[in-house]
Order: sequence, then structure tokens, then C-alpha cells
Amino acid sequence: MVSTLRSSIDHLAIAKSLAQTFAETAIERDIQGGSPVEPLQQLRDSGLFNLTLPSEYGGQGADWITALKVIREIAKTDGSLAQLLGYHYVNAAMPQLFGTAEQQQRFYSQSAQNHWYWGDSVNPRDPDLTFTPDGENFHLEGIKNFSTGARNSDVIVVAGIRQDLGNVLFAIVPSDREGVVLNDDWDYIGQRQTNSGSVEFHKVLIYRDEVLGDPDSQAHPRPFSTLVTLLIQSVFVNFYLGIALGAFEAAKQYTQTQTRPWIFSPAETATQDP
Repeated sequence: MVSTLRSSIDHLAIAKSLAQTFAETAIERDIQGGSPVEPLQQLRDSGLFNLTLPSEYGGQGADWITALKVIREIAKTDGSLAQLLGYHYVNAAMPQLFGTAEQQQRFYSQSAQNHWYWGDSVNPRDPDLTFTPDGENFHLEGIKNFSTGARNSDVIVVAGIRQDLGNVLFAIVPSDREGVVLNDDWDYIGQRQTNSGSVEFHKVLIYRDEVLGDPDSQAHPRPFSTLVTLLIQSVFVNFYLGIALGAFEAAKQYTQTQTRPWIFSPAETATQDP
């Protein structure tokens, strides 16, 4: 049964405990690749998926300082899971950054209640997806080659160009929506389990109220929404830092427990000048 974190619970203690568990299989899983199905379920059961969701909608309401510390702890033993969790927090922030108050209430209430895991298919360096109007709604077409967290997610944040107006739209679509194809084609050493493979969209129905904000607006996004770039870069900094700290600790433990003086050099004479 999914547990619910309380504000009095130490989120870092939960992250540290999970990190120790993940460490037991991290090397094996990175060699194996694919999707970290069981670890993702452990993250879901821990309640950490709800960490940054607003408390008024059933989330934990934790600040980003706490979230980044949690990411760093997980990264000390498993960089892939830390990246997935970090992306989840950024993706889950999209309704606050681009959506309406009604959309925030809707998406966050459902996410908190069901412990959603948020993936994305947004990478701006890939070809743009296309939103084509179809009455009040849209159809989404295209392929994104880099879509962290899309596999095994509950919802995917997508971004693309509206075909008739040329404005950029962000939308939240269920991962199992008809026409969404989640490819298992990611295999990069060290971060093999970030679910960062390609996603295809074949005439995927996007309801108007799934598009964040006003889909007819051609105005520039409000300045507040530009925080998304700072958030994702902060996530990268912290899981890179966590990986480095974990590597340092592993090297320290190895040096203290496994190494020995150079061959034929007794410890008591090791400091003598030959």
C-alpha cells in the first residue's frame, strides 16, 4: 500500500534509506539497462513522488531546497534514479509554471491521490512536435528522440508547435493514450536506466483542457514560467554532485579497507627515501 509522507517525517532519511537499498542492485541494473520498474515502485511507495506537490491539493508542499537534497542523496548510489526523480519534480511543476489555477487543482489533486510519476517529451534540441487543431481539441504528431522518464510514467509533459498559429504549446497527456509509442531504445553507460529513449506520437488526441494555459494565446509566456530552465539545470547540478560524492565515498572506503602498501615495501619503511 502506498504510504503518505507527513511533514514531520525526515525526507532526507527516507532518501538515504532508499539510496542504500538501490546501491545493492545499481551496478547490475546499469549493466542490464532497460527500465527500473521495481525501484520506481519503491519511490512511489515511499511517497517521494508527492514531495513537491502543493499541500492544498494533497501533496507534501516541500520546497525545492529539500527536493534537491533528496535528489543528491539518491544520486550517491544511483545516478539514473536520481535523474528520473529530478525530472519528475520539474515535470510536475509545469502546471504551476504554465497552467491555470483550475488546471493546477485538477492535475495536482489527481497526482497526489494516485501518486503519479511524471515523465516528459519536451527536449528543445529534438524536432518539434506538431499540434493540429481538430475542432476544440488537437492532434499531436511527431517523434522526440530524448524523453526522460516517459516509459513507466503515468503522464507525459509534451511540448510542440501549434500548426496554424505557430505558438508553443505545453500539454499533459496520459502515457497510455492511444497513439503514444514508448520505445525502449536507450542504452548509455552510467545512466542506462533513465528511460530517456524516443517517443512517437501518431495522431494523439490532446483535449483542449490538457493544454496548459490558453492554447489560442500568442503572447510570450509570463516571466515566472522561465524558472523551468533554472529548475532543470539545478536538478542536473545536484544529481551530478551526488554522483561525485558517492564516487568519492566509494573510493574512500576502498582505500581504507582494500588497499595495502606497495609490493616489497613494508609499511614502516614506506616513508624512507630510496
